[in-house]
Amino acid sequence: KPVEAVRKEVDAVKHHPALLMWVAGNEWNYNGCYLHMDVNHCGDRLNEVAKLVKRYDHQHPVASIYGEAPPLDIIERLDAIDVWGVNYYDELSFGDLFKRFAQRSTKPFFLGEYGADAYDARYSVVNEDAQAHATKLLTQEIMENSAIFPGGICSGGLIFELADEWWKDGDGSPEAQDTGGIAPGGGPFPDRTFNEEWWGLVTLQRVPRKAYYTFASLAIPKPHLVESVLARGGNATEGLRKSC
Repeated sequence: KPVEAVRKEVDAVKHHPALLMWVAGNEWNYNGCYLHMDVNHCGDRLNEVAKLVKRYDHQHPVASIYGEAPPLDIIERLDAIDVWGVNYYDELSFGDLFKRFAQRSTKPFFLGEYGADAYDARYSVVNEDAQAHATKLLTQEIMENSAIFPGGICSGGLIFELADEWWKDGDGSPEAQDTGGIAPGGGPFPDRTFNEEWWGLVTLQRVPRKAYYTFASLAIPKPHLVESVLARGGNATEGLRKSC
């Protein structure tokens, strides 16, 4: 759609209390703004959109979500972007992602997507234990890098995803849960295969998987409580872990 459509869309919801920020572009280094644009032309278009959003809404920041950590030249080129998100899938860790971003920018940072699907392509079976295990370890790693603690840079993370989507395998049927589909990136635990229709914490019928309960059990940010416990000689237990 033309960039001029931004004003109408911004004006429609900019006063809604649930609005945290705007996002211009998702994994656009992979999809070329869904127009097969090269990364620089796509980035320039998104930067233009971000500037228009700010013209019509002075209250909310504008983010952009990159596949992997954005290079320094991209960060500098998109000067209208206030916050950077990264979609990242590489088994059970984010590796040096937080360090690499911190070396390139002091702008706020969050995980736009992370997690693991519930299907194990190695054995052609559902593997809820593996999904729950990855959910726990990855979320805890986000916790340990939270911006609410000294030295942390992460403003949060959005686990992918709430519910299964049966339409994502283009060669499959929307009436059945297929095991195909493709996606860029390193690959989720345990099979490094993007089983596109199996990512939900709940099934299509909204039945919770083990990962749902694992995710729900992890702590919310309570830095002052952690400091209080440690000051009294106690241990910062699982329920008091750092979190985004």
